[in-house]
Amino acid sequence: MDLEQLRQMEAIGRTGSVTAAARELLISQPALSRSVRRLERELGRDLFVRTKNSMSLNPAGQRVLEFAQSTLRGERILRDELDDLDNRERTVRIGTVAPAPLWRLTDTIVRKAPGTVLAPRMMGEEELERALLNRDVDLGIALRPLTFPDMRSAHLMDEALKAHLPTSHPLASRESVIFEELDGLTFMIFRDIGFWWGVCRHAMPRSEFLVQEDRNVFMQMVASSDVPSFTTDQATGGQV
Repeated sequence: MDLEQLRQMEAIGRTGSVTAAARELLISQPALSRSVRRLERELGRDLFVRTKNSMSLNPAGQRVLEFAQSTLRGERILRDELDDLDNRERTVRIGTVAPAPLWRLTDTIVRKAPGTVLAPRMMGEEELERALLNRDVDLGIALRPLTFPDMRSAHLMDEALKAHLPTSHPLASRESVIFEELDGLTFMIFRDIGFWWGVCRHAMPRSEFLVQEDRNVFMQMVASSDVPSFTTDQATGGQV
């Protein structure tokens, strides 16, 4: 007895006839009848009450049908669990304090390990440390090397913040500025920028920030207005 025979029994029981089951299973009616006869020989008993024009399950056949249904449900559950296991084995959970390093790491992983599924999460530094210690993430992008047991840190990249100012602004021609000179200006900012959001708020307490949740809306507003914003030397998608 194999799974294919159990699938055939389930189809016969569900459709109510060998002919309908054969049509659904895309095999001929005689081939399905022969398979049923073979199953009966293997089990040593008839499974159907046969008349000239019909056949119906007898008590033994009904019990085999119940067994087939239960086994096939178990098979589906097992396949789902194996698929989940395969996905977990191919999934790398990443916690990061900023988006640009994640872009860099994603590009590296995609090139070196095609087929890997990435599950990134933006989080604060303390949350990232807890996630690493609790094994809730597989990789962490932090601001500084972390010296936890059984973990190794490596330098990924450096990132510098840049002020994006309209050409008419007095500071626009400067090669460099400091936060104190920007403090008090109104800035457009995208919320999901990781630790940079905290840096800006802390360094410019007198500034007002127009926070946008949707990146597309944010990019459109930056492009169509003279409101200052920020970018970094690693940003690939425009202002942050």
